Amino acid sequence: ENYVECYNYLYEKLPENLRKVKIAIVCGSGLNNLADKIKDTVGFDYKDIPGFAQSTVPGHKGKLVFGILSNTPVVCMVGRFHFYEGHSAQKVSFPIRIFRMFGAKILILTNAAGGLNKEFNTGDLVIIRDHISFLNFTGSNPLIGQNLSIFGDRFPPMLNVYSHRLRYLFTQAAAQCDYNTLKEGTYICLSGPSYETPAEARFFAKIGDLVGMSTAPEATVGNHCGMEVIGISLVTNMVNQDFTLTSFKSPEQIAAENYKKPTISHAEVIEVGNQKAKTLEGIVEKFTALLEKE
Repeated sequence: ENYVECYNYLYEKLPENLRKVKIAIVCGSGLNNLADKIKDTVGFDYKDIPGFAQSTVPGHKGKLVFGILSNTPVVCMVGRFHFYEGHSAQKVSFPIRIFRMFGAKILILTNAAGGLNKEFNTGDLVIIRDHISFLNFTGSNPLIGQNLSIFGDRFPPMLNVYSHRLRYLFTQAAAQCDYNTLKEGTYICLSGPSYETPAEARFFAKIGDLVGMSTAPEATVGNHCGMEVIGISLVTNMVNQDFTLTSFKSPEQIAAENYKKPTISHAEVIEVGNQKAKTLEGIVEKFTALLEKE
């Protein structure tokens, strides 16, 4: 009933040409400008949409936009909501099923992430090959509860969540935009909102390439709905794995050893996102155009 109420609310306010979309896009921290490429837009504030949570995080505008991108009808979340804001994994991923009800078969997820792989650099764009969700390990899988078979099977396979076809097309789009430093890696999803301790960072670096606080629940639900999913991370900082905390050195020695080692704040995440937004905008627009040709 909640899904139907939300769908009907939006459907009744949309023009005929936007009542069925092909692609859904979710914009991460600092990446809201992706929506600027969309034409003929109709927007809704999250606070007005039945079933939607409100985004409380700086860098997330909290607006749902329907429109046309590269001659393709799309819907775009300009900012997302997160588990750490106090929402369940089901609430966080609620919009994905609404997008499927509007016909979206492709789901583009973007996020800001910390880099674990030492071959990465701040500002890199990374295609997500696979994810490890610590939310699932702690009983917060978004598919827990009654299965709605209209969306998908009770026990969905997770072998190809991030579509190889879409990942390949995205590399082609990046090349056509003269972006030649695209990376690929495994994304680790944590609950947040605190960043990682140095010991956690060293552990995560053994099993993944990126770490963040979103995306996996949305990708899981998109996969359950039968959508093709692609995830793109913007590396907004390199995670500090080497911070010195030994008890056998003086505070002065510790301060000297840690001098100029990277720290991170959300303001820095937003700043790097704003710097790289135009690059990602152009690639996503080209990627959408390639999909439209198929």
